[in-house]
Amino acid sequence: MAKHNLLTERQIKNAVCASNKKFIYLNDGAGLRLRIRSNGTKSWIHRWKINGIEYSNSLGEYPYISLKGARSQLVEDKALTLEGKNPSLERKISRKNTTALTKVTFEACAFDWLAFNKSEWSATHLERSKAILENYINDEFINIPITSITDQMILDCLLKIQKQGKKATSKKAQSIINNIFLHAMGKKQALSNPVILLKGNKLLKSYKPSHFKAIQRQDVGELMFKLSMVESAQPIGAVTRAALILTLYTGLRNNSLR
Repeated sequence: MAKHNLLTERQIKNAVCASNKKFIYLNDGAGLRLRIRSNGTKSWIHRWKINGIEYSNSLGEYPYISLKGARSQLVEDKALTLEGKNPSLERKISRKNTTALTKVTFEACAFDWLAFNKSEWSATHLERSKAILENYINDEFINIPITSITDQMILDCLLKIQKQGKKATSKKAQSIINNIFLHAMGKKQALSNPVILLKGNKLLKSYKPSHFKAIQRQDVGELMFKLSMVESAQPIGAVTRAALILTLYTGLRNNSLR
């Protein structure tokens, strides 16, 4: 078995390269070496083979990358080489993906989510969702990459709405944020959904909508009488009156009439 962990911090600190040489190597084993140049710079180099072809990759400069840190990176790189992957290439891809993700803001994902669902939603539902986004959510996450938003940030946003006495709006806002993250994850613009971490949070009070009681049979006559009143004596708004009359004549539920 090849030897490893051959170097010590003292050896590394005291090691120098003669001025008549460009560089020298100190071997730590298992493919990890420290390259020391004549100008005094020291860099960690990892060498490995894939299908008999030798590759090398810089792990960073010493002391910014310590001996312990270099060995830790070596373990990660070796796990990749065992899968036949090039650690240097994988690292570049990871950096590129990370950079791309940090450019996608929550607000951009929110507008994309609205546009994606516009054709499937009713105009009322679309406007209601837009209003909650614009009035309660977007300002809290303005110019923030969606990948940087945490469950704590979302919780603060929802509690702010809740403190205004708007439990229903807070619940709806939580649902909207959750759906935006799911949409972003589907497009590979977000890596996870922090809203999941708020499930069961006791600070978020539950909301139970209250509904008007159904009209009783003995009260139908009085309702019909009021609906027949002339405009000057009419206690019911024109739109509500028209909707009630239409409901009585058609027997349709209010959702169907919308």
